[in-house]
Amino acid sequence: MKKLCVTFLALILCIFVFTSCQFKPESAADVMEKIDEKMESLKSYQSDMTAEMKTKIQEMDCEISFTGQQIVLEDYYYNLMEGSTVFKGGMMSDPTVKFKEIEAFHDGKMFIWKEQWDASETVNYLTMNMEDLSQKLCSSLTKEEFAEYLENQSDDLDIDYNECVNSAFVRNEDKTWTLTYSGYTKKTIDKVVQSFGDELFEEEIVDMEITIHANKDFTAKDIEIKMIFEESAISSSFRIYTQYSKYNEATAVTDTLNPSDYTEIADCRLLKGIENMLEDLEESDNGSFVLDMDQTLTIKKPSQTQKTSEKDTVHYGEKDGKYFYTVHASYDGADIDIAYENGKQTTTVNGISQIADQTEKEAKAFINGLINTASYESIRVSNITKIEDGVYKIDHRPDKNIYKPVFSALNATMPQDSQVKQTITITVRDGKIESIQSELQAACASDPYGSVTFTLNSTNTFDHSANDNAT
Repeated sequence: MKKLCVTFLALILCIFVFTSCQFKPESAADVMEKIDEKMESLKSYQSDMTAEMKTKIQEMDCEISFTGQQIVLEDYYYNLMEGSTVFKGGMMSDPTVKFKEIEAFHDGKMFIWKEQWDASETVNYLTMNMEDLSQKLCSSLTKEEFAEYLENQSDDLDIDYNECVNSAFVRNEDKTWTLTYSGYTKKTIDKVVQSFGDELFEEEIVDMEITIHANKDFTAKDIEIKMIFEESAISSSFRIYTQYSKYNEATAVTDTLNPSDYTEIADCRLLKGIENMLEDLEESDNGSFVLDMDQTLTIKKPSQTQKTSEKDTVHYGEKDGKYFYTVHASYDGADIDIAYENGKQTTTVNGISQIADQTEKEAKAFINGLINTASYESIRVSNITKIEDGVYKIDHRPDKNIYKPVFSALNATMPQDSQVKQTITITVRDGKIESIQSELQAACASDPYGSVTFTLNSTNTFDHSANDNAT
């Protein structure tokens, strides 16, 4: 259903008129085209979704379930998602993480409300380092700008359901329609799964089955997506079911969209936009950047300061269809070269090399960690201020895992949230990140040190010239 998640722009501008009595389809694609046209012609509708997944995470069975509701009107959009992740089979009570997210557009403003929290009954090692996070942000937008934003988001997840080996349609006795699809490529399957998280399933997915029901007037009635796993799979499943209703009769939900309850920022579209641009950098076939980083640890008793600095020049991407990277690092005056190719990592210091096994997944994780040294996550953003065209300052709640090891190694008291601050300055040109500068400081009063202060500053400067020349 390539265009089922319709945008406001399509809803406003596209009005289609047709009669089913003249329609004689020859394929499921013909029927799907009619469904797309009908859904785009509606002034409003509502969809309700349920999803259940089972997989393994850190060798534990994991059950993910969530519900969603989407309401679309001509100048209004509302999307609510809430659910939980439960880990099964632990020695203690099952660790549970819950989340809620609202993305909406109403009365000239875009709204983002996100929450995630540990709902476990007892402390579990899987969630003990997890932070409860909450975010309520809004920004002014025109409906055309929001429509373009939705279109860009849907393009990232857009699937042409007809791009499969097997497709069929049936006109039922009550004149409703049933469409079935199967025989999808791994690329299409991965695109669906990756929208919920990379490497979600360890067991192999061999196919995807989609069933669509439409009413006799071609309004979508429901859609079911199921992943088919290898026969030996015992811990994996994936099913999403969505029902459509209230055609031209949907009503707006506004009680959770009071601007006074939200922090107004420069542009809510940047929250996901930055994540998308970081993903583009990670997936580059010919990437290059320079990372400058310095950190300082200051202890009051006895008075001492430790400083380190590092500069990394990084090249990465694909060579002959396989992932590679080279890193030239200057660490406090010492030169280190690290290279990866064909499953081997070579580290060279003072002319002496060591070779170690490294999987492609591990290699990508290493470089991706350098690309996002600031550890940017959209849910951690509390404010975005526009400095000038293409330059934004972001107030960001830092990941505790960045500074926790420093304080733990000293047996020092962990800083409270009010004692930690991170500011990220990002420069964007032509839809690409040119640089990311992060300034982080964490401090606390701690016996026997009197006080401990840790600062971490980093600047990533990305070179897009190689990719630009290739295009």
